[in-house]
Amino acid sequence: MGPRLFQILKVSAPLAAILVAIVAVQVWWARGYSPTGHAAEHLASATVMFGMAFVLSAIVWSLPGRVRRRPALWVLVALVAAAAALNAQGNMQVVDAIGDENWSLEDVDVFGPTRAGFEEGHARAEQGGIAGIAAAGALIVWLGARRVISRRLCIGAVVACLLFPYWMFPGFGLVIVAGVLVTRRVRSELALPTLEPAQQRPGQARRETAPRA
Repeated sequence: MGPRLFQILKVSAPLAAILVAIVAVQVWWARGYSPTGHAAEHLASATVMFGMAFVLSAIVWSLPGRVRRRPALWVLVALVAAAAALNAQGNMQVVDAIGDENWSLEDVDVFGPTRAGFEEGHARAEQGGIAGIAAAGALIVWLGARRVISRRLCIGAVVACLLFPYWMFPGFGLVIVAGVLVTRRVRSELALPTLEPAQQRPGQARRETAPRA
């Protein structure tokens, strides 16, 4: 393992630990569920909540301390998380309504309205998805206003939130923002000056060790 790869792993170790913890919680949460057909699609949509949890963690981890101390950041992060939880709750309500049955799209139209919680779950999932887009867009715009991300990235991420299907990943623009911010932090950590005495420029050591007047 090269020194640079070791540094990258060392810098990104907190994110790796968060990812492992989130995956472990997701596995525990989904235990006992083995849906098929339409119910499997809704279970997959519900698990997006865990992906959003990692995305938000990555964004917060990547931000400078002065930005992390802003109360507005945590309010917006909480809104995104709440919307993702609402979306997951609605999808799981649909899964519970279908049960172990393997429904096709034709079965959904025939039997769906007769099952308690089916239509309510769809409505709640849709509300969570739309709220997720709005909350994610607000967080992206706030990061742009704080000049944490560029205007071009801000606009592109908001557009991605609007265009990407909310039933697949509401607020997808945050994934793009997280990727950029994580890459930026890792690069900045690797670029920190670690010059050895032999690598210092002539006269640099003398200036650093000279007594102040």
